[in-house]
Amino acid sequence: MKTNKKVVLILSLMCVLLALLLAFSISFAYFGRNRKFFGTLNFSNGIKLNYYNAQPSGEKSFTLLKLGNARTFASFESVSDLTPLNEAQEDVKSEEVFYLANPYITANSESIDCFVRFKLEFKTREYSETRLMTDEEVVNVFGTSNPVEYNLVGEENIGFLKKGDYFYLVNAGTEEILDYSDLYKLTNADENAFYLFEKELYKTAKDENEEDVDVYYYTLRLADMVDVYLVKNFEIEITIETIDGRDGNAIQTDDIWQIK
Repeated sequence: MKTNKKVVLILSLMCVLLALLLAFSISFAYFGRNRKFFGTLNFSNGIKLNYYNAQPSGEKSFTLLKLGNARTFASFESVSDLTPLNEAQEDVKSEEVFYLANPYITANSESIDCFVRFKLEFKTREYSETRLMTDEEVVNVFGTSNPVEYNLVGEENIGFLKKGDYFYLVNAGTEEILDYSDLYKLTNADENAFYLFEKELYKTAKDENEEDVDVYYYTLRLADMVDVYLVKNFEIEITIETIDGRDGNAIQTDDIWQIK
């Protein structure tokens, strides 16, 4: 029996676009100073992943967090100051820049070996329905068809490589995904942290123990001088999936992810 072992991690940005302004809301009461922005994803078949820099908003959904925008970024001093992008009570103009905490995953000591991939989608809500944004709408809101920089694989570093709609965690030096041997096998002894997006930028802040930590972030820029927005709102949804990575597993033989 073919079974695709997966769990969905949804990291959502909710932004309401009104005329030339976007409305965001902030709730500091909801984000108390003792809230933790990490946890464990429990997949089926014994697969577990730890996640960081994300706030769960439901059983399988997570909200992207921000360090601040162009006006408030300088005052970010503590991890507890992270707030969800979709909860700010302020109007911002087009050309705005947001500094979003870079979510990352690590192996869990109780997990079996696994492979990992994720998919990012831009969506918009119309009444009670949610649909994918068109390429034209994405460019209209962000000024580019690719507003997020991914943590891509390099010659000497493990990273993600796109195939079809997904970004796969692959071995260093991989240029093309032809087989499961090209994928990086995550074991329970792995000590690496795998950021989903480009991680060159960071800011030092205090953690819950008042110790200095580096909070990696990436910038989300809105389009310059937009006269008319083609959508009234948007969300960015990230889906993370895993499959059994143990040698000889039928999932690989049956090519469940259809990468061969």
